[in-house]
Amino acid sequence: MPDAPVFTIADCNRAFATLTNTAQTEIAGKSALSVLTSKEGSASDKISEALHLALEQKIATQTGALPSQQGLGPDRFFDMAITPLINDSDNVYCLLLTLTDVTEAITMKQQTAIYATELKNAAQLMSQVQEMASFGNWKWDVAQNRVTWSDALYHIYGLDKASFKATFEGYRELLHPDDRERITAFIGEALQLQKDITFEERIIRPTGEIRYLQSWGRVQTDENGAPTAMIGACLDITERKLTEATLNSERRRRVADVEQQNKQLSEIAWLQSHVIRAPLARVMGLIEVYKSCEGDDCEQSELIAQISASVWELDGIIREIVGRAEQV
Repeated sequence: MPDAPVFTIADCNRAFATLTNTAQTEIAGKSALSVLTSKEGSASDKISEALHLALEQKIATQTGALPSQQGLGPDRFFDMAITPLINDSDNVYCLLLTLTDVTEAITMKQQTAIYATELKNAAQLMSQVQEMASFGNWKWDVAQNRVTWSDALYHIYGLDKASFKATFEGYRELLHPDDRERITAFIGEALQLQKDITFEERIIRPTGEIRYLQSWGRVQTDENGAPTAMIGACLDITERKLTEATLNSERRRRVADVEQQNKQLSEIAWLQSHVIRAPLARVMGLIEVYKSCEGDDCEQSELIAQISASVWELDGIIREIVGRAEQV
């Protein structure tokens, strides 16, 4: 029976001796605290507290995981259960100590905590990346009609996560009216045929702003092949669509400019091929008549005047062509 407060060990089995790195024949008569701990500290205090509690209140106690300072090694942990053995006079005549090496469980718990922290950090990083990239993901539980959105997707839709409860019907209401039936039919076909889908859609934020999304979806099924859920993602491509619209407008303007230039060039070509030929033909004809004239000064003077007028007319037409060409 232990001699409080020393708690002398009366006997032990081989496993206890091995765990404490003490010869089984040398343990009897030693203090439990001296065998289990090498110095005073939190572990020694917890063991002493548990021993006194079991002895005084006659209840089973447990220390919980403690770092080993003796035979188990500095990187090991043990847990000690203390059970009071009571005689017919309702007195504690012995305390039964059960020592368990819980190092593996503690190590697993520590690793789990590390993994949980890393997972939390990764989730936070993913959320930040999604928001920066305007890229969000979602999952639709078809049977429960429960939709789960990432934080970035709420940001894309301009919605408050706390106030908006996502459902498929709620999602449909956010679609642009001109896209609503088309997208609904598209998703229904994907569920029926169990195929992946890619589509563009327009949504309307609560502020009335229209956003353009590139969306992807994949159907998940149970062991019988029945659709159970759909997962997917959305990329906000509004800026790209607006840029394309600006470029298309600029392209149309340039095409219109080219068409206008072609029209002006066509008019110039018409002037060259038709208008110029008339005075030029007259000049050529008058020259032939002048060549055949027999010397009547009056008639020659008249011919010269007509030739001069035609030349001036031709000069004016050429100037007009030059002026129009400079405007093209």
